[in-house]
Amino acid sequence: MANASESIGTEEKKASTTGSINLRQANKKTKLSDYSDKEIREQHRIMRDRVVSKKAKEKKENQESEVTVVKEKVSFSFRLKRWWFGMAKESRRISWATPKNLIASFIIILVVIAVLTGIFYGINQIFITVGILK
Repeated sequence: MANASESIGTEEKKASTTGSINLRQANKKTKLSDYSDKEIREQHRIMRDRVVSKKAKEKKENQESEVTVVKEKVSFSFRLKRWWFGMAKESRRISWATPKNLIASFIIILVVIAVLTGIFYGINQIFITVGILK
């Protein structure tokens, strides 16, 4: 146990004496291309070539798919006709208000406006009697 605590203390001293500014550089990862072994370099080259060929293949497929999708120009009369029938279709979906609902909504709106007008008029009269507004 004493040895473990001593080793921790020595590690802290080493870190402080080495100047802990560049500690990241000491833990730098090694790239596969940095190895001097020819087999590792060859495997790295094969993997890199495979990735490059896959990207080129995907790019070629994307270009082919873009070429096959060609938009046909639609005439103005056809677009106008499609819009008109679309409007008719949408107007059938609208739930129109019944006269009973329309009158009820109108009365509710009038009552709310009357109540708010009374509240604001009352506040205004209170301010006038207190002397805040002249």
